[in-house]
Amino acid sequence: IREHPPEVLRSQMPGFIAGEVVKLVPQLAEKLGFIQPNPTLEPAAERARLLDQISKLLLNIAYQRPTLLVLDDVHFADPGSLEIVEILLRQATGVSLMIACGYRDVALTSGHPLNRLIPSMKADGLVRSITLERLSQAAIKQLLDALLGNEVSKKFVKSVYQATEGNPFFAEELIKSLAVE
Repeated sequence: IREHPPEVLRSQMPGFIAGEVVKLVPQLAEKLGFIQPNPTLEPAAERARLLDQISKLLLNIAYQRPTLLVLDDVHFADPGSLEIVEILLRQATGVSLMIACGYRDVALTSGHPLNRLIPSMKADGLVRSITLERLSQAAIKQLLDALLGNEVSKKFVKSVYQATEGNPFFAEELIKSLAVE
């Protein structure tokens, strides 16, 4: 929204789309000017319209150019957000749209909506899971050497490895924290 000219945005947001998107991205009105609010509906219908119109916007963008939608920490996502992902996956036939979702499977409770969504989407051939394994101690050493710009001691590598259990994100954050301290 920030980078596209107003005429491109208008072409991607016909009908009720702009009226829904502006609820989530108020800056849209700054770029396009006044946006007619959509008629008020009962709460369930409002929610359904929001999900539908946001999905249509993302599909309209993907019709015009290949699109990558990156969603991180999906284990924190609310059911409505996951419903948009499901709608997109089911309606994206013939569209150059890839959705990359990152989540921590250990953070999923037994009733989490992802526990239903992922198997359902896999069964329909719409999802491919890639499990990211933790790094070995040797790989943590390579990461630390690269982050710090020189070779680090085995003792330091071992302490970082034990503290982070090989999680590269945690290792990098630990190094940043140590540098600040």
